[in-house]
Amino acid sequence: MDTPMTHVLVDFYGGDLEKMRQIRASRVTLRRPGEGWDTAYAALFLASDEAKFITSIQLIVDGGQSCVCP
Repeated sequence: MDTPMTHVLVDFYGGDLEKMRQIRASRVTLRRPGEGWDTAYAALFLASDEAKFITSIQLIVDGGQSCVCP
């Protein structure tokens, strides 16, 4: 997720925030970083009436990153 908390990692990428974002995005199947809203929308769906028949689920909100093999 691209949040202000991840920006503290910029030093590991030579102090270049845009470079950090590009490298991190390249590791995600969707080729873009996730945002806090991506997680929020998933939670809102599970809390909505549209999900009223869902009783248990592991919903991974990572843009496909967990499906990528190194």
